[in-house]
Amino acid sequence: MVTGYFDPTDKDADFKHTWQKLLDYGSTNNFDEIHYLQALSAILKREAYETFSDFRSTHRSLDDIIEYFAKVYTKKLSLLAD
Repeated sequence: MVTGYFDPTDKDADFKHTWQKLLDYGSTNNFDEIHYLQALSAILKREAYETFSDFRSTHRSLDDIIEYFAKVYTKKLSLLAD
């Protein structure tokens, strides 16, 4: 697996890192939206997978899903840390 799993219970997990790897791999392999959704289904764990499944069952778009995950599962940097 290119990205590894994304497990939000892992204190070092940052969805930004996972998404960037998936985006790079997908652009190299001409992914369509359905391919990104299939890949996310395979790499998300625990609550992230449950949220993803809920979003898919209500037909939320990939953009909506990524926007939500970016808000919830990316590390927030302070000006000092950045």
